Amino acid sequence: MSLLACACAGDGGGSGAGGMGGDGSGVCASTPACDGCQNCLERCRCETGGTEQECLVACGASASGGAGGASGSGGSGGGALGSGGSGTGGVTGSGGNAGSEGSAGSAGSGGDPGGVEIPGLRCGGTLDADVQTPFAEIGGRQVFVDYPCGKPRGTAVTFVLNLHGTMQQETGRHYIRGYFPTYEYMDSHDLIVATPKSVVSQWGNGDGGRDEPHLMAVVDWMYTSFSGFDIRQMWIVGHSWGAMYARTFACKAEFIDKVKGVVLMSGGSAMPACADRLAALGTVGETDIVAGELTQSAAAGAHGCSAERAANLGNNVVTEWPNCTPGWVHKNYLMLGKGHGFSPADWPDDAMNLDLVEAVVSTR
Repeated sequence: MSLLACACAGDGGGSGAGGMGGDGSGVCASTPACDGCQNCLERCRCETGGTEQECLVACGASASGGAGGASGSGGSGGGALGSGGSGTGGVTGSGGNAGSEGSAGSAGSGGDPGGVEIPGLRCGGTLDADVQTPFAEIGGRQVFVDYPCGKPRGTAVTFVLNLHGTMQQETGRHYIRGYFPTYEYMDSHDLIVATPKSVVSQWGNGDGGRDEPHLMAVVDWMYTSFSGFDIRQMWIVGHSWGAMYARTFACKAEFIDKVKGVVLMSGGSAMPACADRLAALGTVGETDIVAGELTQSAAAGAHGCSAERAANLGNNVVTEWPNCTPGWVHKNYLMLGKGHGFSPADWPDDAMNLDLVEAVVSTR
């Protein structure tokens, strides 16, 4: 007996996390002979002894897994959905193959997807106005948290803490997520990102001593909540006043074994007092109101880097201290024709963002 092209109603594809599902081509993937198959009950055309006949088979069945159960949702036509159990025998249902009604395949109920997920906190960050931005409540404040979807437990990641610049409007203080959009590189470069907000317009300036304890709580929350990842290092990113604040905050004694480096964006030329234990990336606009590139030669030399050299990267001039001891990086970025960042037209371009992210993860 052999199986011919399926005539399964709906002819849909899709898969759930617990089982494979059909391939959407009209072929019952891995379906056994028709005789005795009563799971899922899809109708297919089969051939036996040279004669075609219509029979009920388990469309999309698998040779492993427990018995598939029925669900009301499936692929484009809806249909049968298995639980994706862990048994070694039997026939499992598919994650949304061919059915007559229903929509959008849904995950099987069985099996461990293996990914790190925070309940109630959507993964895969976005700035799309039509999609709710993911945030957590930490110490009574809203903190935007971005992390990749489906990364296996134990994945080595870098934690990025964003510190915004001067911003009077509380609702605008997360702008730094767009200024340097590290969330766009979460999947490709294994990043987790937290973007908190000061209780005032500038971190630690007139805050009544509340900002620093909050930031420490955010750091603790990220390490605890994402303990399923292997957080190899922490980088602090600051823009404008946030960069100035980061120069001191990064040097806290509690961070000796955590903070690997800083990205100081439009925050002046001064290096942190603890520059001997920090990698550093500096950015500034050509017409910036906070002028000056980071003075990195001494720190770069201490980390085994060669003499500085400059090269163009699109509309940016990148000064690099190359050949550093593994685990260290030192670069400055001058954005030609751009200012402080009051308008998105003055924000870093895609080529520069990618280079910055690659520099960050090169120290992991």
